[in-house]
Amino acid sequence: MEPQTQNNNTSSSAGSTIALIILVLLLIIGGFYFWTRNTATENTEQAPTNAESELEEMENELEAEFTAEGDLNAIDAEFESAQ
Repeated sequence: MEPQTQNNNTSSSAGSTIALIILVLLLIIGGFYFWTRNTATENTEQAPTNAESELEEMENELEAEFTAEGDLNAIDAEFESAQ
């Protein structure tokens, strides 16, 4: 009977080793998933910042054009009143 008991102990330790390897692999895969997900979220958050700065630049250019247009209107009004 002793050989069968020894065989059961060997298969039991092999099963434990396989379960441990599977568990470690799952932890590695899960960590990789969350790491890539976090990296994708950071990249998504940076894109609006660039778009916002471009939007602010365009707004400033438009304001400058309207200010210049307003100045031209004031100059035209002064020119017409001088005639």
